[in-house]
Amino acid sequence: MRTILRYGLVLLVGAGLFSSCAGKDKFQDKMKGMWVLQSRTLPDGTRMTPPTISGRLEWFPMDVDARTAHVSVLTTYGDTGLQVHGSHYDLDDYTRFSQNSYLEVGGGINKTHDKSYESGRSTDTGTIEVDDSKITFKHDKGLVYVFKGSVLTIKHK
Repeated sequence: MRTILRYGLVLLVGAGLFSSCAGKDKFQDKMKGMWVLQSRTLPDGTRMTPPTISGRLEWFPMDVDARTAHVSVLTTYGDTGLQVHGSHYDLDDYTRFSQNSYLEVGGGINKTHDKSYESGRSTDTGTIEVDDSKITFKHDKGLVYVFKGSVLTIKHK
């Protein structure tokens, strides 16, 4: 993890959280588990690291056919702010997905935190690209998750 993409979160997963991707029943194994924030680059280029910032993303498969998942994201900015985002993913055909968000606090997973609170439902869709050990979720609204090995990078557009 030498470089950090601008507006990105780089998160590392603990050892033993995934196994090889072998079929649709194992598709989510590369994403499942808890990913812990190591650093974040803000829109102005400032790089933040713990304890100034902390966070996690948890990916939890919800069914045996590996088609749906619950994803929660929590980011804290010391004493100055908090971001929480909760959503469900439906992996339509493993090349497209839909995301139904049900909770956003402090801007959810936006570039910067704010004082907002949203508990209504919102929907996003996007594409899934698989390239060897890398899985990329490109949300139509601009957010991109890249899972590669033990590193998750979240990019904002």
